[in-house]
Amino acid sequence: MKPVIPMFKSAWLALTTLFAANPPVVAKDNGEWKVNGDLIGKKDKVAEDLSGIACTTDSGFPRTCLLIDDEQQSAQVVTLSDGEITAGRLIPLIDDRFDGNPVELDGEGVAFADNFFYVIGSHGRPRHDKDATDQAKEAARVAAGLAACSKLIRLKFNPATGEITHEPAVPPSSALARLIAAEALFAPSEGKTLEDGGVTVEGVAVGGQRLFAGFRGPVIENKRAVILSAALGHFFDGKPAEVTLHLLPLGPGRGVRDLAAFDKGILILAGPMQDVGGTYSVYWWDGASNSAKLLEDLPDFISEKGKQWKPEALLPLDRDTSGVRVLVLLDSAKEGKPRAVRVPYP
Repeated sequence: MKPVIPMFKSAWLALTTLFAANPPVVAKDNGEWKVNGDLIGKKDKVAEDLSGIACTTDSGFPRTCLLIDDEQQSAQVVTLSDGEITAGRLIPLIDDRFDGNPVELDGEGVAFADNFFYVIGSHGRPRHDKDATDQAKEAARVAAGLAACSKLIRLKFNPATGEITHEPAVPPSSALARLIAAEALFAPSEGKTLEDGGVTVEGVAVGGQRLFAGFRGPVIENKRAVILSAALGHFFDGKPAEVTLHLLPLGPGRGVRDLAAFDKGILILAGPMQDVGGTYSVYWWDGASNSAKLLEDLPDFISEKGKQWKPEALLPLDRDTSGVRVLVLLDSAKEGKPRAVRVPYP
């Protein structure tokens, strides 16, 4: 495995100096954004499981973006203006079925680079199904689900027309599943669900001609989150993978909940591997080392009924002298309850 070259080492040193003198505090929630139209989820109902977003540009408005719901077989084109999201058309991603019913992609992250969108599946087993009584049927469903979710899908963006389309004769890539299977680090997690420490991908970013897959689980020794990086050309062009595993201390029991390329590095949304409460934070990482810098803890997002909404997706919006403004989407909340949060950044 080859290490990758650190991205903007000077920015990393600046971050280290800044936060040595100014320890992070809880970020300020700048309020919910308006949604125009309907963000679509499972069975064409209003989305409540939004899990990833990426845009064709990281500056200015309006901007064209791709949004995914992990209960869908499609992605949705949306337009971001400052303070609002406008829903657009759905783009089918897969058509896998089991027993006549659609099998979800379990899409967990979206990245954009060089006029391509990349949508990544969870590459993990479904959660425990307490109602499953027919073991043979359950095994078949699991196999179908793994086939659907163990995919990386590439879509082409045409800047001249604004269209986002599948490329002819370019099927989804299953190369990441093979890379995961080949790594001894993941062997103890093989075949396990997330509750039992199994493999679950929840973030993807592209930078420096490398693809970064961030894992919610497993968390190694309960203290290090895993990011696997590999040459981007491996996934659709068959080039050597040049795999590197990065083990980042993001807090006890915390894994990666999303990734977003930013400033020649990567923003990391970190949160608990298990769905048992816990806090969420934003980190900046240079894309090569085995340490990341905490930028700020996110506030608790609580519903009117007292339920904690979990931050699930992160998108950089803009930056100024006070820091970087990011868009956060919340899991189990209607249309993600999108909101802007500002975190410090040099």
